[in-house]
Amino acid sequence: MTEAQEKIDLFTRLGRTRAAISEGLSGLFRGKQAVADDSDFDELEDHLIMSDIGVEASARIVGRLRAQATKECLKSSQQLRGLLKEELFQILQPSVSTLDLLDRAATPWVMVIVGVNGVGKTTTAAKLARRFTEQGMTVMLAACDTYRAAAIEQLGVWGQRLGVPVIAQEYGADAAAVAHDALNAARARLVDVL
Repeated sequence: MTEAQEKIDLFTRLGRTRAAISEGLSGLFRGKQAVADDSDFDELEDHLIMSDIGVEASARIVGRLRAQATKECLKSSQQLRGLLKEELFQILQPSVSTLDLLDRAATPWVMVIVGVNGVGKTTTAAKLARRFTEQGMTVMLAACDTYRAAAIEQLGVWGQRLGVPVIAQEYGADAAAVAHDALNAARARLVDVL
């Protein structure tokens, strides 16, 4: 899968999730002036679960909304919808915090990104590289996925875009050898993050 296809696939999946949440919530809140009752909260939880929010997270969100709706004596479903937006924002907020390294003295700080095919490992590595460079750190990438078609080229393109060196070997090379070479290169160049 090319980088463009990965992006389209990711945005398609995110778009479907967003649409499912929006449609479900619009239907739930449409035409209602009064605050939601227990059946509406149950329906909201169902919509969140069907929108890939997850059972545990959906139950937690709806539990907090029920408590707030009671505590604040909400007068309209629009107020409840506003609370839902705030709750979702609060859940997502920690994920946008600054990413700091635990021990900058021990360089390079090595990150290993592992996962099954098609989950966005290469794109995630590029996003992390960008974030670290924005924080003033030097970064190097290692193309250890030596068997997936176009994996080395894809990481190379990201490296060029970000101005980050990429250590790579030919297709079929031993991934551990690539990682070893990258670690030696990162140490020699005093790179902060590999």
